[in-house]
Amino acid sequence: MIKNSVNSVTYQVRSIGIVLIVITLLIASSSQALANSRPCEVGKIGDRVWEDINFNGVQDEGEPGVGGVTVNLYDCCTMILVATTTTDENGSYCFEDIPANYQSYYIEFVHPTGWKFTSADTGNYDVDSDADTVTGLTVCTNLANGEEDYTWDAGLVRVTNEIPEFPTIALPMAAIIGLAFIFRRRNE
Repeated sequence: MIKNSVNSVTYQVRSIGIVLIVITLLIASSSQALANSRPCEVGKIGDRVWEDINFNGVQDEGEPGVGGVTVNLYDCCTMILVATTTTDENGSYCFEDIPANYQSYYIEFVHPTGWKFTSADTGNYDVDSDADTVTGLTVCTNLANGEEDYTWDAGLVRVTNEIPEFPTIALPMAAIIGLAFIFRRRNE
């Protein structure tokens, strides 16, 4: 009789434990479903691509925007492309209605042919270039619910076909003059 009541109590305790686990799982799943049914908060991110005429990495007064530049927005966690846009005639761009809630993003600026990126992070973040000089990528940034972050810029400089500096031209010329001098001395 005692053995049966111990088994009965053990069975009841196990049953209660299973019921509690099931209730906990139901509460957790309904909370998740409720969270997923809430409207997603959004934000905006953007700013400008400009020509850095004086090569200082900072947007100075009078420096024009560069239109038609491709700008890509990526999710930092997944590295998946979220959106693409191009700058307008003033160099401005904006990604609107981007899922926020402190999601992390980075931007890729794609410089057009004949341009390269100016130096990055040389001044106040509101007016300096944020694009890496080689890749055109920015660092990751978190976007809060309802945030409008207009501080992500890229400065461009025109690529020119410059005349090579002194050593590139002078060394071959010195070699030619030296050889002429040697051959002249041999003929004497």
